Amino acid sequence: MPLRQQFLLVLLKLRQNFDLEELAFKFQIDMQSVRTLFSSWIDFMYDRLGNLSVWPHRDIIAENMPDNYKAEFPTTFAILNCTEIKIEKPSSLLGQSQTCSNRKSTNTLKSLIACDPHGSIMFVSTLYTGSISDQELFRRCEIKDLLKGLLQCGHLKRGDGLMVEKGFLIEKDVKELGLQLNIPPFAHMPVPDVQIAKKIAKHKVHVERAIANVKKFKIVSGRIPNYMLENINQIWLVVCMLSNFQQHSIQA
Repeated sequence: MPLRQQFLLVLLKLRQNFDLEELAFKFQIDMQSVRTLFSSWIDFMYDRLGNLSVWPHRDIIAENMPDNYKAEFPTTFAILNCTEIKIEKPSSLLGQSQTCSNRKSTNTLKSLIACDPHGSIMFVSTLYTGSISDQELFRRCEIKDLLKGLLQCGHLKRGDGLMVEKGFLIEKDVKELGLQLNIPPFAHMPVPDVQIAKKIAKHKVHVERAIANVKKFKIVSGRIPNYMLENINQIWLVVCMLSNFQQHSIQA
C-alpha cells in the first residue's frame, strides 16, 4: 500500500475511530494488516512527534499573546489543566480501584496538559490512573524537570507565571522552581480577589478549548477498550500533537 494511503488509514482511525473491519473493507486489505499498519505508524509518529521541541521561548510566546491576555497576564506563559479519558472497566479489583475517578464516577486515565495563551499544546504528560489527584500528577510527571530545563536555557525566567484552576494545589512546588502561580482564590474572597478570579476564569478556558480539540479525535473521546491500553500513551501523545495542526483556539 502506498505511504499516503497508509497515513490516511491511520488518520481515519484516529479521527473517526472506524473499527478495523471497516478500515479493512475501505482499503481492501485484511484486518491483521490494518492492525500492523496502525501500530507501526503510531510508534513512528510517537517517536517523531514526541521528540519535537514544542515549548517556544518566552519572547515568542509574548509576541503572539492575544492582546487582552497580554494586558492582564503578560508574564504568564502557560496554562495547565488535567483531563481524563474513559476506559473499559478493568477485570481486576485493584485496576478498578486505581482507575476509579471521583470526578467522572467511572474508570479513567488522567493526563496533565499545558498550553500557551493561544491554545497550542506545549506539554502533555503520560496517562496515569484516574484516582490520582491533580497535584500528585504534577509532582510525578515530567513537567517539573521540563520547567527546570526551560529556566536553565532561558526559555523561561524566574518569576514567570503558570495559570491553573482553583483546587490545583501546586503553589509550593511552583515557587520552589522559582516561578509564580496564578490560581483563583478560594471562597469568601474580598472584592480584588473576585476580580482576579474572574480574569483567570476567562483565560483558563484556553486550555479547556485545547483539550476539546484533542477530543475531536474520536479514538480518545469514547470509552477506550482494554485491548488498546497497550499503546494508549503513544496514541494520546500523537493526537495531542496533531491537534496543534488545527486552527488556533484563540485568535490574536
